[in-house]
Amino acid sequence: MQKVNVYLELEKALMMLHMDWTDIDWSHLRSCCHSLNNKIREVILVSDYFKEDLEHFKQGVKDMGDYLDIPDEQQLFGVVVFRNGAWLERHYFDKHWRWHYTRKPEYEAFIKGADERIDTGE
Repeated sequence: MQKVNVYLELEKALMMLHMDWTDIDWSHLRSCCHSLNNKIREVILVSDYFKEDLEHFKQGVKDMGDYLDIPDEQQLFGVVVFRNGAWLERHYFDKHWRWHYTRKPEYEAFIKGADERIDTGE
């Protein structure tokens, strides 16, 4: 088990995506960390926020501190939605919880895929 800093982990995910905090449209994060004596910490950033709101959100993420990376036990929950419609969410991979990036589906590709999935009965 290792301690993982919520802020540094999220900042690293943003950097790997070539994004920064200002690319976030809205977010809701919640942690229940052993290092916080199982206290729940929650931080929310609403859409159409002001610069001060983003700074408050970033400080709230910093205040979440560390969580223990325990296999099969999620301690950080939430979603980070970007202005381009993509988002980060928690995903279990290789015995660890990590941020998983999901792109907004392109309409044309989705419709083409839907046409291939639909059995019209003809």
